[in-house]
Amino acid sequence: MDEICFAFPLLPGTRERARRFLREVERERRDDHLLASRRVGIDRESWYLQPAPAGDQLLVHFASWNLAEALERLRRSREPFHTWFAAHLATVTGVSLTDWLAGPRSEPLSVLDNSGRGL
Repeated sequence: MDEICFAFPLLPGTRERARRFLREVERERRDDHLLASRRVGIDRESWYLQPAPAGDQLLVHFASWNLAEALERLRRSREPFHTWFAAHLATVTGVSLTDWLAGPRSEPLSVLDNSGRGL
């Protein structure tokens, strides 16, 4: 399975709004999120809030059996959930999800996997 992480800088003063947004994704919109993610091929997705001296960040980890294709499908998706999600993400980060996904990818530097596989 392929994996990738992204970091989205939070706009100043949006920490609580980001928490509420992702709580809504996790609770009220969970079924929509699961269905939309399956349709684009994302098998696992985790979001984290990372406080930092230079400003809070949202971290996301995606995993997929065909990550490049899944991220491209996500970038092009017009699913109502993805449209809603991208709009709300932009309100707390100022970032367009579509533009972010089209940009450079994070570089994996180290992977520990007890099955014996690494990078």
